[in-house]
Parts: sequence; C-alpha cells; structure tokens
Amino acid sequence: MKIRHLLLVTMFLATAGCAGGWRDGAGPGAIGMAQTATAATAPAKAVNTGASHAMADGAVFIFKGTANSVNVAGEFNAWSTSADALTKQADGTWSLEKKLAAGRYMYKFVVNGSDWKQDTDAPDAADDGFGGKNSVMVVGASAAAGAAAPAAAKPAAAAAAPVATGDGATFKFSGAGNTVNVAGEFNNWSTSADALTKQADGSWAITKKLAPGRYMYKFVVDGSNWKEDPNAKETADDGFGGKNAVMVVGGAAGAVAAAPAAAKPTGAAAAPVASGDGATFKFSGAGNTVNLAGDFNNWSTSADALTKQADGSWSITKKLAPGRYMYKFVVDGSNWKEDPNAKETVDDGFGGKNAVMVVGGAASAAAAAPAAAKPAAAAAPAAAKPLASGVKPKAPQATAAGVVFTYAGAAKSTVALCGDFNNWAPNADALTQSADGTWTLTKKLPAGAHSYKFLVDGSNWKPDDGNPNSSDDGFGGKNSVITVK
Repeated sequence: MKIRHLLLVTMFLATAGCAGGWRDGAGPGAIGMAQTATAATAPAKAVNTGASHAMADGAVFIFKGTANSVNVAGEFNAWSTSADALTKQADGTWSLEKKLAAGRYMYKFVVNGSDWKQDTDAPDAADDGFGGKNSVMVVGASAAAGAAAPAAAKPAAAAAAPVATGDGATFKFSGAGNTVNVAGEFNNWSTSADALTKQADGSWAITKKLAPGRYMYKFVVDGSNWKEDPNAKETADDGFGGKNAVMVVGGAAGAVAAAPAAAKPTGAAAAPVASGDGATFKFSGAGNTVNLAGDFNNWSTSADALTKQADGSWSITKKLAPGRYMYKFVVDGSNWKEDPNAKETVDDGFGGKNAVMVVGGAASAAAAAPAAAKPAAAAAPAAAKPLASGVKPKAPQATAAGVVFTYAGAAKSTVALCGDFNNWAPNADALTQSADGTWTLTKKLPAGAHSYKFLVDGSNWKPDDGNPNSSDDGFGGKNSVITVK
C-alpha cells in the first residue's frame, strides 16, 4: 500500500519529462537558425518562422496549442516551471524571447503548470533518458551546427545496466540534472543519502556496499524528480502505475526471498491474533519504527505505532469493532511491508498483497469470509466484469453544477476521486455506480489546472482513460489533468 507516498510527492509532478515525436533540422526552425547573423534582435521572427529558433544572443520560444498558461523550462533556468512565462499572441500562439549565453540547451514547455510538452518544431531533440525527448536549442556561434548533436551529448554509459557484485552494486544514470541520488529499500528511500558522481562522459554513477539481498530503487534527480532505471534487468510495480527497478546482490541473491533464520526473531512466525474486540499484530524485520496502516485508520502511516519487543520483533494490540480489515506494516515511515504470517491476503492492486484480519464472531472463519463481510458490489456483474459493448470511457464534462467525472472500468466495491483539490484523500469524494456499470461524480472545482486519479477498491490508483490530458506523477505513471475555466 504505497499509495500514501502519493500524498508526499504530488509536488514532484512538475519535474518529470513527457515523451513525444520530433523532426530533424529540415524544419522551419533550422531556417531561423541559419539566419541568426542578421536577425539577432528581430522579435518579428516568431511570426515569420512560426517555430522556436535561435538568435545570436538568445532564442525565441514559440508554443502552438490550447492553454491557460505556458512556461519554458530547461537547463538555462534549472528546469523551473514558473521562471519564464510565454505571452499569448494575437494569432493564438505563445512566445518568449529570452537572452541566453552561447551554448546548447535542452528544454520543454510546461502547459498549465503541470503538463510537460516537447517542442515538436524545435530543430533538434535529445533523449531525455526515460523514453521521451527533450527539445534542444543551440545559441550563438555554434547554432548553425546545432541540428547535429555531438556524440558527446549521448553518454555511452546510458545503456549500461546496473552491476551487482558479491558485496555491493554499481548504479548508473544518464540524463540531465544538477544532482542525482539513488533511493531505495537499502536507505529507507532517502532522497539525499546516496549521491551519484558525474562522470567524464556525462553519466552519473555510484558504487554502494550492500548486504546480499533483493532491493527496489529509483533515481532522484535534483532532489525531487523520481526516475526509473530503464536499464534495470528486473522491475516491480511501484504502486503508482510506474516501476521500481530491482537490484539483486550477492551469491544468495536468487534465494533472497527465503531470509536466513537469524533474520526472523522467535516472535516473527506468530500469526496476528484476533479476539472478540480487537487484534494483536506482530512484525519482524529491521527498522527504526514500525506502524500499522489499514482501512481501520484510513491507511495512516503514523496513527498506530508498534512497540519493539525483547526478542526483536514489534507488536501492537488494537481495539477493533467486529469486521474484516485489510492492512500492511509501514517501516521507517515509508517502506510498506506485507504481513507474511497473515492467514488471509487479498491483491492490493499493485502486484502485491494486503493482509486481512477478521475480528469478532467471524474471526475463526477468517479464511472463508462470510458474504456479509464483502460489500455487495463485489458480486455485482456490471462492476466485476468489463463494461457492456458500446460503453466507452468518457472525458470529464464541465457543467453548471460542476465537473462530471466518469470511471468506466471494473471495480469490486468502490471508486473514489482523488486529486490536488482534496489533498488526495482516499475517501472524500466517492463515485456512484450507474446502470450501465460506469461510476460518476459531479464536483465543483476552482478555476485552474487540477491533477487527479481514480482510487478503485481502496488501493488501485487509475488515471482517467477518458481524459487525454495528463502529467507525470513522479513515479513513472500519469496523473490525469482537468483545466477549469
């Protein structure tokens, strides 16, 4: 249940790249670059060429598309989403003339504060390292040669997979950034603990001592932009529609799933114990803090702290009303762990499992939960099966009453709308199921661009398939974006 991480990292949305097509220097942008010697100060150039182009002492950036606001973010302004705003012109385009020192700069447009767009009219482009393209602008005396990016712009190390040894691992990253760190299970997902060093070929690398085991990780660029390692030999779902890379270290790596006996204190093997009025939960494993998160406390990562016992295990006894509850352990505030000793589990929607605790009269029959313990929607054919023929995803619709959101997909029991307008709360805005199997909600939203996702059955985060507008969610997936005027 890593879903609570999303509350902490929504701010990261404005720091991720967006894939798109590009064309080479034969476009109108190349013509503009060839004329820089005589048109260095002519702002009318944007109208004449209709495309972004270099000048002798700067560049004109031009965006063509529907938007409420457009900014240009690039290496020249530390990829700021607010520093350089374009101005809307009479013909509907957006433009900015910016002074720049001679050099080669990667950039993208940021539309409505969160939607990153490649400049498809740029004379040159470069891989952003994540399956997309950064546009490239070459300014100054070398502008005429900008369309052919030098080989040095693409580090040879970019294609190198991370290398595991018997006592550690070497992680390599290729892409633009001022700083790069590796964050993973080995450092409690710290964004600052393990800094990579920039190499002569432009790539970044770190060699880190690690005990034998299997570790998930991601790169963190400039302190906030989480990036998957595209060269990892193995990946695992990160719970947000993206992937965590996986590094396996040591000779026993293939058997790491079976932890040595020494790693499991005596109390670790004990299953959680339910009573008529509550339950005792036990966790075994390394960590400075352990908390219990579940649907009984809105998946809080801090509400229910376990206490460390003499045998090294952790435990908590919690009063619970009779019922059936899903839960996970949260180690050191961010590392979500399944309870391997639970008698029952259910899919968490991200390739993992939530443990299940049944409290009260039905506890002894937890393995076969009575029908009453499962919401009636779980058995509803329209919700559990693909939608009937002819029913398709619908884009959000603005009405006088508010924005109508529609989810057209399978759900066992619940669908909720979560976004920056409700602090990504998992239970604030529930959708209602319609006769055709879709789920809808009408919600008033303030003017501006808003990021959101649907939360299905309490754990499965889904972008809006009916909405073509999106932005990176900072975890390799997408948030849907709705702009309210």
